[in-house]
This record gives sequence, C-alpha cells and structure tokens, in this order.
Amino acid sequence: MTPNIKKVVLLLLILFVGISVVSASDDFDDNTLEQTYESPQVEESNYYNNLENKNIIINSNNFDEYITDGKFNEKVSDGDTVDFQGKFDSGRFDLKIDKALNITSTTNDSYINIHSIKLDDYTESGGAFKLVSGSSGTNITGLNFENTRISIRNVSNININNCSVTASTIVGRGVGMFSVGADSDNINITNCYFEKKDGQHSSVVFSGATNVLFENNTIVGIGSVGNLFYLTTYNSNSNYDKYSNQNFTIRNNYIDGNKAAVQEICYAAALEGQNLLIENNTIEYGGKCLIPQWGGGSQNNITVINNNIPYGTCYLSFPNQTINGNILNNVQSNNNALYNNTIKNITTLGNLTLEDNNIETITINGSNVLINNNNITTTNNYTINIYNTSSNITITNNKLASAKFRGIETINGSAEIIENNSKET
Repeated sequence: MTPNIKKVVLLLLILFVGISVVSASDDFDDNTLEQTYESPQVEESNYYNNLENKNIIINSNNFDEYITDGKFNEKVSDGDTVDFQGKFDSGRFDLKIDKALNITSTTNDSYINIHSIKLDDYTESGGAFKLVSGSSGTNITGLNFENTRISIRNVSNININNCSVTASTIVGRGVGMFSVGADSDNINITNCYFEKKDGQHSSVVFSGATNVLFENNTIVGIGSVGNLFYLTTYNSNSNYDKYSNQNFTIRNNYIDGNKAAVQEICYAAALEGQNLLIENNTIEYGGKCLIPQWGGGSQNNITVINNNIPYGTCYLSFPNQTINGNILNNVQSNNNALYNNTIKNITTLGNLTLEDNNIETITINGSNVLINNNNITTTNNYTINIYNTSSNITITNNKLASAKFRGIETINGSAEIIENNSKET
C-alpha cells in the first residue's frame, strides 16, 4: 500500500471514532445522572429530634430503656427533661447522672428508694443517686427520695428545688445522707425537706463547695443521728488551700432537732469555711447548735444575724465574725463582738465586746471585756459574774437588775471600770 493510501485510511478511522464518541455523549443525559447518583436520605423527624430537647417519661417499667449500666444512655441528651413517675423501689435503680438534664415529676408521685445502706466505711449495699462530672447545669425539682444516698461531686450550676430526702436506716455512713463536695460550685438548694431518723450519721453535708445558696429548707433529726447541717473538710477531695467551703448563704431554714438525742456526735449546725452568711434561721436543739466542725477546721468572715436559737449552746468564736439581732440561749464566745442580740446566758474567756444586747447573765473568765449599754436582767442573784483571774474589764452604761439587787450591786466580782450603770430596767 502506497503512503498516500495509508494516510487516507488513517484519517477515515479517526473520523469514525469521533462520530462514535459524539453518539455516546448524546445518550448520557440528565436522566442517566439521576439514575446513577443517589443522594443520602435524611429522616426529617430524627434530624430535628437531635436538635430539640426532648421530654422523656421514665417509670419502673421503661427504666432500662433509657439507663444502661447505671447511666443515661444515648437516648437521653443534654438539655432533655426527664420526668420520673411512680415508684423506683430497688437497688437496681442506682443512677449516676453525667449529663445536664432537667429532672422532675409532673405527676408529683415520684418515690425513689435505692436502698442505700452503708454497712461499713467500705461497703454499701443498694445504690445511690449521684450527680458527677458532666451533669453541670442540671435542675432537679419535685422528687421524693427515701433511704437513698444523694451525692453531688465535682459539678457546677446545680439547682435542687422542692425535693424530699428522708432516711430511717444507715444511709450515708462517713459521708452524709445528702452531700455536696469535691470542688462543686454554684449550688442552689431551696424549699427542700430533709429527715434523718437514727443511724448516727449526718444529714446534709458540704465538703468542698463554693457559692452555695441553702434557703427555705427544713432539716429534721429524730433519735440518734449525726450532725444535721455540716460544713466540713472531711472527704472533700477538693483543691482548697485553707478553707474547704466558701461563699455560703444559709437563710430562712428550719433545723429541727427537738426529737434528736442530745449527744456529743450530733451538732445542729457545724461550720467550716469562709464568707458564710447565716441569716434568719430557726435552730431548735438541746445540744450544740452553732459550733466549729469537730477537730476545728478553719473559719473566717462568719456573719450570724437575725437567727432564732432558743435552746442549746452556740460556740461563737470565729475570726472576723458579726453577730447581730439573734435570739440565743447559751453562748460561749471569745475574740468577738455581739450587738443587738437577746441572750439568756453568755460565757467568755476574754477579748469580747457586748453592746446593746438584752442579756440575763454574763460570766467572765478572762481579760479584755467591754460590757456597754446592755439591758441585763436576771432571776438569779447576780447579773455579771467575774472570776478573780480576769482583768481589764469595763462595765459601763448598762441597766442592771437581779432577783436580790439593782445596779452595780448585781455585779459579782471586780472590774477596772464600772461607770454609769443604772438600777432601772
């Protein structure tokens, strides 16, 4: 074949291939594209459920649908409302909350009894209701707990309102029936009822908490119990320097120890920490009412105002303390100043100022005491008893009256300055 013929044949082949490609391109239309590419289908309902908070009703029958291994599973998300309805009366309802939830009972019939029985310092049968890391921002409203230990640890922005927590067995040994701690912050507990019967263990405990509001609550102790309200360093596991608990408002609460046995292991309110406001509470207990935690701890900037503590004894010797407008039974106080209080009996070891109070009797066994402008009236023989070892005592501008005497004759002992005291009361 000549070279010219070869060129002609090659050209015809190129033209044939080009025509075939154009023909195939005409067959690849939009319908073909739609048939060969299928976009993923999104179920609209599931998509929006993941974006919107859900209302979830939980009862004893469907509990396991939403709780796996003691925690809320993937069916429950942060921000959901969990509505507990009916009875949860078994240790199998042990629950550890690690999501930010709104927990309530719209039917007002929740009864949660996880049978938390602490057999010793290491063994606990049943279960507990716990808020742990991840649950910050949780709100709990209207739940009723019995024989269930409640633990709130290492969380923030927790609101608990209108709940009932009661126990009639060994619940919370070593930690408390209801405890908050381990660097928990911004905790509000309001309008709740706590009752502990026997068991020798504390009721409401704070151990390593800051910025706490405890308001309009009732704490009842019956029989042999531990501390009713307890701020402490024990079991805190918190990163504190000197004070385990800081910035507390304890206001408008009723601590009822009328049926509690008076014993050394039971304080109505034991205190540790700094920046504590104790205002407008009623504390009724025949033993130790306001007192530092056992073992002392550290206290600073304690304000005690407008409280009614008609029984028992208050130990008020905290650094930087303000004590105004209270009704108190027996008081032991040193290194302090008390103004505008009504006090039955007060004893001091020294460094005390008493001004503008109504007092029945004062006992001084120390130095550096100022008693000024008080109304001191007693049915005993003497208004003020001063030990011989006392010194630098000033008694001025008071109204003094006893069963036998008036004026300075009611003073038993000597003072450096006794001036302008009146017989009138």
